[in-house]
Amino acid sequence: MFVGFFGCLFGQAFFGKFSIVDTLTGVSSLLAGGLGWLGPRNVGLRLSVVICCLGGVLGSGMDVFQYYSQVQVAGNSFGWDLTGPFVAGLMFIGYSACCGSEFKRPDMIKKG
Repeated sequence: MFVGFFGCLFGQAFFGKFSIVDTLTGVSSLLAGGLGWLGPRNVGLRLSVVICCLGGVLGSGMDVFQYYSQVQVAGNSFGWDLTGPFVAGLMFIGYSACCGSEFKRPDMIKKG
């Protein structure tokens, strides 16, 4: 969620550049993280999390494609140190929502 907010959404405001792809990626990642935090309550919620994760991964892929297809300079170095873990995290959230695995938050653990 940190990369989605600061890397995609806040970065647009900071640099004064609006991008549909970055907006899609940022909003999808924030929704995926927020809805994924709720846990696998029902099928509709899990499907929403998976769709948000796919939107974030596709948005990152489109950003990478746009970077390497348009910026033709020596030493092209996309920000893989942030994008790689970001995409891996979205894939993990989507996989756990798809499989219905339940990561218990402390307030969700049944006592007694």
